Amino acid sequence: MKPPICELCGHDFRHQWDGSDAGGGLVQFADYRPLPGNQVGHPAGLGFFCSVHLTQARSLHHLSMIDAMERMQQTD
Repeated sequence: MKPPICELCGHDFRHQWDGSDAGGGLVQFADYRPLPGNQVGHPAGLGFFCSVHLTQARSLHHLSMIDAMERMQQTD
């Protein structure tokens, strides 16, 4: 799994994230695909977002991650 670094702005919140929304959080988008079996890595369609971008990312969870990122980049 990737470390908690915002997909949009690159803010590293590793030292602020405790699994809650403190510092940021994970968003599962419409194109989320879990990793099969015991495979390690970061699933497609799952992204970390800092506390500044988390609410906006969650509001776009019904889109693919790529489409959500494009929309967020247009408004950021």
